[in-house]
Amino acid sequence: MSNQQKQERPLHYVVGGKVCENIGQAIAAMKEPGSWKAAKRESAPKTQTVQHVQGATRSNGFSVVGYSPAQIAKARQQHADEIAAAQRLKLVNPIVEIPGPFDLSAWMRKTRPGKARSKPYEIEQAAEQCAELCTRVGWLEVRVQQHLARREGDEATGI
Repeated sequence: MSNQQKQERPLHYVVGGKVCENIGQAIAAMKEPGSWKAAKRESAPKTQTVQHVQGATRSNGFSVVGYSPAQIAKARQQHADEIAAAQRLKLVNPIVEIPGPFDLSAWMRKTRPGKARSKPYEIEQAAEQCAELCTRVGWLEVRVQQHLARREGDEATGI
């Protein structure tokens, strides 16, 4: 088929029994009341609004946080690399101070604990089991955090 024959052939869109000559008319026909798409929108189930009681809190789940052995090993390695770099620099510049030994408690005060799982647990007992397992494999300062829903006017969350 040549380009001239393609241009001569009319292109039509049929929407809900109505013939449209271009895509703009087809989209407009879909939005008209009584079209199949409008009927589908009207028959879709409506979402229900939930009435919240003032002062009531709702949980968004429970997370397990702590310091993993991998996180601690990475910090120790970074500190060792800093010491090695300072020692190399000290050969050139004697004023450079070499950092002291790795202080785990100081590092834990500065560093944010990591999550054991990215998605929060829905049940607190599941999070407690995960925390127990993390403690067994060497995690430090493991704890379970509850995530509370925030709503406007809720004094418990400070909004």
